[in-house]
Amino acid sequence: MAYLFILIACVVAASGGAYLILQSREEVEDEERRQAKVAFREVLTRELRRSRDEGGEFDFAGLVARAGIDRGDADEVAREFYGRYARKVFGDGVVTDEERQTLDRLASSFAIPARAVAAIEAKAKGERYQKAVSDAMAAGSITVEELDALEGMRDSLGISPREGLTLTEDDARAVYVAEVRRLVRKRRFSEEDLLDFDRLKRGLAVSDADAARFLANHAVDLFRECVTMAAQDGVITPEDRLMMTWIQEEAALPEAKLASFREEILAVARRNAYRRGELPEAQTSKHLEGGEICHWDAPCKYRFDTAADSAQVAGDLLVTDKRVMFVSPSRTIQFQPSKIVDMVLYSNCLSVKCDARQGSGDYFVADPYELESILTGLVRDQRFQQSKDYSSSRSRHIPDDVKREVWDRDGGRCVRCGGHDLLEFGHIVPYARGGTNAVGNVQLLCRRCNTLKDERA
Repeated sequence: MAYLFILIACVVAASGGAYLILQSREEVEDEERRQAKVAFREVLTRELRRSRDEGGEFDFAGLVARAGIDRGDADEVAREFYGRYARKVFGDGVVTDEERQTLDRLASSFAIPARAVAAIEAKAKGERYQKAVSDAMAAGSITVEELDALEGMRDSLGISPREGLTLTEDDARAVYVAEVRRLVRKRRFSEEDLLDFDRLKRGLAVSDADAARFLANHAVDLFRECVTMAAQDGVITPEDRLMMTWIQEEAALPEAKLASFREEILAVARRNAYRRGELPEAQTSKHLEGGEICHWDAPCKYRFDTAADSAQVAGDLLVTDKRVMFVSPSRTIQFQPSKIVDMVLYSNCLSVKCDARQGSGDYFVADPYELESILTGLVRDQRFQQSKDYSSSRSRHIPDDVKREVWDRDGGRCVRCGGHDLLEFGHIVPYARGGTNAVGNVQLLCRRCNTLKDERA
């Protein structure tokens, strides 16, 4: 048995020794080839200079034969030489006629196939163009002059817009999306902004189809941000509409993806019209005085303070151009809209304060946003300055820079459930209770979570 183990050990040792010998031989051969190519590179450089200085013909095949180098290795050296010269030629982004002639002469002398020449030059051009884009982006933004230079470099190097974008797609996407986001955050743009943006797309070789592709994962969120910002202000301005249309067209967003946003946009525009005094007419079965116009008639729960505590009754709320009236079997109240001195809007009710006890309390209705806008519009006609000072009006006016910071901090999602539909900027400490519009007191909530937060049972 011991003899068998010794025999096996000898065989293994012999095999390992043979492997080491083979490995060593390969390493020696590789080193010899490397040295031969280094020597040939020096000879090639010297002979090219001599040929140029003397004006004679350059015989590459003869040089290979005299050097005694493998033709495959010689071709590899020649292509590396051609590549280095090509990078030098394309380094300044401009190819002169003399440089082009030299390149053609080298390719012919080295007998480099046309396909290989094209590949070598494309690589050299691509490296130069990629460096130019990288250098332009180094400062964090690209100037108009740099964009024009990139477009001119592509023309000079013969790089098509499609090839240019393929070479720098990741960088181009980052710059393009960042610029779209910057414009959306601005919330309005001038004709000069659009001209600069078109120049950016041309400079980076971004086509309309590329733009839609780059925005595929961002457009809906950008549209949502734009709508949420405008909804908080309570008004959809012409600039907001222009921005939303631009986002949709730039991203090629199908209308089906924007259906819920369209509903919100219409609701915001409708409520803003009410606040301006363009009030709706509603049907009612209740008795109206001659010429009286009904603006609201819907079920309502009314909570009010009593001498000892508070009480809540169910009934109907009627709002006309002359009065606000709550009607129930146990309690009926009536007051003029001009008696309202403040309103606080919650997601599930409207809290009203009048200049007398009559009418003050919380009105729980299906859509307190609509009710608030109608009452604000009624008061506006009679006491315009008073309606501007309502808590419900002032709490809407969160500065744009605060909204942007809150949006980024909360990731464009509800801080409670993570949802991203029907978002609202909610105050942590209500504005009517002394809360401010500072970043630390504002958070993003979806309407459902905002309703739960604001619920006044």
